[in-house]
Amino acid sequence: MENKAYDAEDGVTELKDVSVTVDDNGDDTKQDTTGDDTTTANADDKTDTVKTREYVGLTREELLKRSNKPGWRIARWTIFIILFLGWLGILGGAIYIMVSTPKCLPWWQTAVFYQIYPRSFKDSNGDGIGDIEGIKEKVDYIESLGVNAVWFNSMYKSPQVDHGYDVSDHYDIDPLFGDFDQFRGLLTTLKGKGMRVILDFIPNHSSEHHAWFNESRKSKDNEYKSHYIWVDGVEGTPPNNWKSVWGGSAWTYDEQRGQYYLHQFLKEQPDLNWRNNDVKKEFNDILDFWLKQGVDGFRINAVQYLLETDDYSRDEEPSGTGSDQEEYDYWFHNNTKEYEGVHDIVRNWRSGRLDHYSTSGAYRFLTSDAEDNMNVVTSYYDETDFPQNLNFLKIIDDSKTIKGTKVRELVEGWMESMPSGSHPNFLLGNHDKPRIASRVRQHNARACHMLLLTLPGSPTIYYGDEIGMEDIVLTEDNPVKFKSRDVARSPMQWSSEDNAGFSNASETWLPVNGNYATVNVETQDEDETSMLNLFKELTKLRASEERVFPVGSITYGVVNDDIFSFLREATLTGHSRYLVAINFSDGLRSENFVSELSSLPTEGEIVVSTGMDRKNDKVQLNNLVLEGGEGLVIKV
Repeated sequence: MENKAYDAEDGVTELKDVSVTVDDNGDDTKQDTTGDDTTTANADDKTDTVKTREYVGLTREELLKRSNKPGWRIARWTIFIILFLGWLGILGGAIYIMVSTPKCLPWWQTAVFYQIYPRSFKDSNGDGIGDIEGIKEKVDYIESLGVNAVWFNSMYKSPQVDHGYDVSDHYDIDPLFGDFDQFRGLLTTLKGKGMRVILDFIPNHSSEHHAWFNESRKSKDNEYKSHYIWVDGVEGTPPNNWKSVWGGSAWTYDEQRGQYYLHQFLKEQPDLNWRNNDVKKEFNDILDFWLKQGVDGFRINAVQYLLETDDYSRDEEPSGTGSDQEEYDYWFHNNTKEYEGVHDIVRNWRSGRLDHYSTSGAYRFLTSDAEDNMNVVTSYYDETDFPQNLNFLKIIDDSKTIKGTKVRELVEGWMESMPSGSHPNFLLGNHDKPRIASRVRQHNARACHMLLLTLPGSPTIYYGDEIGMEDIVLTEDNPVKFKSRDVARSPMQWSSEDNAGFSNASETWLPVNGNYATVNVETQDEDETSMLNLFKELTKLRASEERVFPVGSITYGVVNDDIFSFLREATLTGHSRYLVAINFSDGLRSENFVSELSSLPTEGEIVVSTGMDRKNDKVQLNNLVLEGGEGLVIKV
């Protein structure tokens, strides 16, 4: 019998001849005829020998020959095509998921920013001035507002001539507010609550008591000689006619150095020399320091004044407005404001510092406070996440009237002026402007909240505006220097207790508004229809519809002197649409909103009303009635 066997030697498959011998006893012996091995079987002492060949597999040539047969080739190609198509399917699916899945929105695009003026928020030590520990006491309240980021006005060490904007040490907290460890504790607490922290960044000038200026004024030949703008006078007078923002000459003579120094603000705030690389490095180091502490971003103060011409013989020309040559507005400031190179400085902070510290989930934010025409302001989108939209403050005219047509002009103007793909922002108050509740008729204060929190982009709310705080009246004997600004900086009104619950001191740094008995957090928190609860309801709606209100589209509806309305909807499917309709007039108005927005149904459901008294009501959109000062957010 012939068998085939496998010979492992040399890894070659071959046929082997095997002899099988059967003896008379029935045993058999196999014998490899090649001489490798033999097996013998005996059977009754009779011996028979059978020559067999064992099966040892195909040779290489046979395998190659067989593999080239059509059937095997077809099988191989079929398997390959199936695997390739499967791979393409997986790749296509992954690409589809990446393209179709909405990107996570950056935190600052969905945030509601809350501005705190530290002097006036909460006093913890009884000196009549707000402080860090006082703010920390009220973190739960801040969280309850539904805000996502807290912007603090200056808390840097300072002689306080300009309430902290005359900085004497950029690396430390002023003892008036506490110490550095207390700030770190506040930072940790806020971030533990999921809120971001934004600080003021003040690069245009320092205090005259800053160590840099003390050294710079000593001589014309030392390490800090060029940290500031020093210029010789002309026959005992300033080198040119430049004016300070606060009026009077922008130059002050220093007896010790024997030269004039530039100050575009107070004489106690000498301007830094931003043509000096040492100054640039100093401020890069300052940014590094605070970013390493975990600060989430900065608002650049007085950004437009960073650079001026270095030809100090050039006078400025009259602007054609004003009559007093000592006033700032009398002159056209082409030599000292928005001068070439300012944007390069800001761009370096963005790309060189903040981007360096930005990581996934920890993006570092940058904004600026330029106050100018819309085209100038929106040019800062090139370097910041957004410039603060101070132009929106102009929605209110001198008679405290808001017109729907003016609101549209300012909203649409900003949206069209900002670069494509940019994120808008709106605000209606800050520490330098009168409070919104004092600038409008009382019935419109609520309507302004609704407008601000339903427009596209990121809103900024000034502390106290959420309860309708108003300006205080400052008398001539009040020691406050800047009355026009400080009327909006009065202590936060927490309760009907003495000093509105702000402080247990006998006197606060600014008077508390006399209306604190009714306009306060404690009272409004208990009133379901209060302005405070309206604010919370609107921030809650924004948070639940992130794809609609912060980043969705806006389509204008009925707009006239009395009415401003618009449709908000997401650019993605699966989200609700909302009609926002606000009547800024004193009287009742009825409008057909379907005629202006043909995609609207005839009926909608109110989700928020400024009076907090019409939720879930069904209304006819082709004949919608609005009370004077009433605003509605209607789900359509």
